[in-house]
Amino acid sequence: MEHYIYEIHFLKGSQKGCYYIGKRSTKTNPFTDPYVGSGKFCKRYFEKYGAIENETYEKVILEFNSSREENAKREEE
Repeated sequence: MEHYIYEIHFLKGSQKGCYYIGKRSTKTNPFTDPYVGSGKFCKRYFEKYGAIENETYEKVILEFNSSREENAKREEE
């Protein structure tokens, strides 16, 4: 299982320049994982502009962690 902290950079509309930081635990390759967040802001943005990597958003993996607990702690920080 991979545990990581990521940052989504929004590239369109009035949200351009805004970002979202989240955590994720997955069994898939983090670099090809299509997950982009579940917050209200993210959902509204992707409904309006679509979730097209490198066109409507960029995803940057900030760090990997050894457990879900460590991942949650690091997201808070």
